[in-house]
Amino acid sequence: SFAHDAILVCVPSGSFVTARSGQITALMARVAKAARMNACIVDYRLAPEHPCPAAVDDVESVVCELIARGQRPERIALVAVSSGAAIALATAMRLRDAGIGLSSVTLLSPWTDLALTGLSLVTKPLTNQSGMSLEVAALCAHLYLQGVSPLDPVASPVYGDLSELAPMLIHTSRADALHDDARALSQRAFQAGTDV
Repeated sequence: SFAHDAILVCVPSGSFVTARSGQITALMARVAKAARMNACIVDYRLAPEHPCPAAVDDVESVVCELIARGQRPERIALVAVSSGAAIALATAMRLRDAGIGLSSVTLLSPWTDLALTGLSLVTKPLTNQSGMSLEVAALCAHLYLQGVSPLDPVASPVYGDLSELAPMLIHTSRADALHDDARALSQRAFQAGTDV
């Protein structure tokens, strides 16, 4: 049986500019089933028509609406893929600053550094081990940022205050172009005292 008092808020990928794919929908469904939780997938507004922080505003709005309807924050978990991780983590930081603590944050192949400093973004596509390239990432980041600094935590939460966040689970692999993003996030969150 599902935990009816808990909900998984899913933030899909799409490099900030494309709508949720059927593959991502299926992945989120499998995660929700494995977690035995009801799920809500947030189809946030997309860049370039709606640049940063519109997507963060949308996810925050969904979580706040769930709370307004009686959902306890400590029974809300965030799960996000790739670019959705930046949006989800920025949302978790906003909620923490507002005194709202979530149960957990799960990030799959997280892209949380729009300054694109991870070396794996260059090396992995060269070996055909990852579908994301530095050029594509740079274009998508440009369309999403539109004047927001890539070092601003609302866009790149890895540069923000990662303390006092819900326990964080981060998945990556050595073949992942975003592997260095995941490692940097893990290290910085751990140094800030968050359970990673």
